[in-house]
Amino acid sequence: MSLENHIEDALARLRPFTGLQAAPVMEKLTVRTLKKGEFLLAPPKVCSFAALVLRGSFRMFRNTGEKDNTLHFFTEGDWVGDMESFTVQKPTVNYIQAMEKAELATLTIHALHELIHRDPSFLALGRIMKEWSVPSAHYTSLINDSPDERYQTLLKAHPDWILRFPQMHLASYLGMSRETFSRVKRRNMVIC
Repeated sequence: MSLENHIEDALARLRPFTGLQAAPVMEKLTVRTLKKGEFLLAPPKVCSFAALVLRGSFRMFRNTGEKDNTLHFFTEGDWVGDMESFTVQKPTVNYIQAMEKAELATLTIHALHELIHRDPSFLALGRIMKEWSVPSAHYTSLINDSPDERYQTLLKAHPDWILRFPQMHLASYLGMSRETFSRVKRRNMVIC
């Protein structure tokens, strides 16, 4: 799929944009490649971009000093960034790391403001940040649901993640130890 097609698809998920409206976005984007393990964002930098994942995947996590807590994963077609840092333009406390070789199309906050100034329909680009937030249902699930229920929810919502991301990061995302995750995964493989 071409860069233009990726961008048009991503924009169409936010709002129907015409080809003429999408053209200025294409002009403002810069494409960059990251190696596996490379950080897109790390403290104390400020998130001053919105990036569309063209190829590869990312993990957002917070390091507590004792361990990494995985907050979110991003794959092809997702917009990636840190909402807290982006909206208030303050240093992030989260890390965003490439989980494999990745390619992104990046839009700076300044370019986003220029687009909105040029055409108010670009206010719809604010919906990009919706993808960055961790749904409250996930937090509620961490508190109320059993490990098996959380695993089943993950399977339904993101079956590709099970094969794509390391077990230790999936376990962290689901709020369980690697050992518990392994047992839950085994139990659920028998059920399927």
